[in-house]
Amino acid sequence: MAALSLISKFVAPAPKVSLPPTPFAYDQTDPVSGAQSIISAASTGDLPADIARTLVEALAGVERILESVELEARLTQLEADL
Repeated sequence: MAALSLISKFVAPAPKVSLPPTPFAYDQTDPVSGAQSIISAASTGDLPADIARTLVEALAGVERILESVELEARLTQLEADL
């Protein structure tokens, strides 16, 4: 019985959960405003808390990418100046 259950997971995997889009007001002027608008939407119930957390984490990831790009540009400029 356990073997049959294991095989069925590979033959017909369980569908992934996909939530419908949840529109909310998002301020794109800067990352802090963006995070505040996500948190505000979660606090008013316009956005589920788990989705808000995912969005804030994604926003933080984008910020880390932007920081890396900026640091690389600054380092390249410093090397060119030497």
